[in-house]
Amino acid sequence: MFKQICKIVIFVGLCASASAQQFLPSYSSDSTNRSSLDVNTYGIIGSTAIQNKMAQFFITGGLISDDLISDQLSNHKTVNRIGLNLSAEITYRNPYFLNKRYNNLGWSVKGGQQLVVGANYGQDLFRLLFQGNKEENELNFDKTYFNAQYFSKLGFGVFSKKTNASIHLNLIAAHNYADMYTRNTSYSNNESNLLDFSLDGAVSISNTNNFINGWGLGIDASFYIPFGAERDIFSGVLSIKVNNLGAVLYNQTTNIQLDTTVNYNGFSFSEINSLSSFNQQKLEDTLGIVRDTTSVLKTLPTFIQIGKEIDLQDTRSLQSFFGVRLMPTLAFLPQVYGGMHWRINQQFNVGAQLLYGGFSKFKGGFYGSYTTAKICFSLGSEDVVGIFSKQGRGASAVIRAIWRF
Repeated sequence: MFKQICKIVIFVGLCASASAQQFLPSYSSDSTNRSSLDVNTYGIIGSTAIQNKMAQFFITGGLISDDLISDQLSNHKTVNRIGLNLSAEITYRNPYFLNKRYNNLGWSVKGGQQLVVGANYGQDLFRLLFQGNKEENELNFDKTYFNAQYFSKLGFGVFSKKTNASIHLNLIAAHNYADMYTRNTSYSNNESNLLDFSLDGAVSISNTNNFINGWGLGIDASFYIPFGAERDIFSGVLSIKVNNLGAVLYNQTTNIQLDTTVNYNGFSFSEINSLSSFNQQKLEDTLGIVRDTTSVLKTLPTFIQIGKEIDLQDTRSLQSFFGVRLMPTLAFLPQVYGGMHWRINQQFNVGAQLLYGGFSKFKGGFYGSYTTAKICFSLGSEDVVGIFSKQGRGASAVIRAIWRF
């Protein structure tokens, strides 16, 4: 168990240092008479407390100074968030439905992979990982939460050529899964030879080395609602999008329940660092740990976005976009965003936006796109500070390409 937990901790640390990507503004475009191939890679990494100047050491290596650790510790609050969302998808759309009776429908196929990681943790956990129990006799790890899912999907869908609404049913191949939470976990060492350690939580980990550890189904859907008078500054299209609405049945998952209070007498907390060398079964019995291996049904990391679209067919020089994004996980706060899109000419567009929420706090982003009758290429970031400054708390970038034929 301790080896698994160590892997989780290392994984979170590595995530904190990676470059990542996030979403460009959505584009509403005509799909009535041409096929298209859409390649979309995105993701985001964000943190409310850990800055890039510390996260970089997880990739480049080197000694993290005590001053830097103390500086980062001061950024931490009672509850802190860190998260990662990486995805790559390719979608083929054909405007001619397989059955000619449904002239208003087109069909599409898509495939892709996604990795979603999120964690909530307290200041004391950061202190323990980077300073040990230095000058601390009491530590509290209540409401620590970690979740990670890595999966692939392959789906078939239909879309309306009139409204551009679409729905996909995806077959999900689950690769790896991990989940951990604590309700009431603390440590106290008020005397040099007495340790009180309270555990109340659970760990669930897919425990096979197979590339595919489970199967499931998921739904991706999008709906569009026009609003406002034509050519009005507040006119446009409101979109409602849902991705990964579904669940996966994992074939073999190790489930560990922890609910005990243990008093150790005779050694100090510093000796806990050598617990991994103890007999694991004896240690688990001592701590009152109960484990089993079962098939487990887990929901996918559902993503919901409601917002105003950008219309690339609109000839106005300026358009606004705004909305909210939701991901029902403790590590992702509802994210609100808004910005302006500038149509420089028929081919070139740029824009800027502000965001708050998600895995981090306030962020600012920019993007640019090049569009012709056959291609559309977009590149941008939702975290400019994170890209160019070590003071940032994450990073984001996105590349999207559409070929119409």
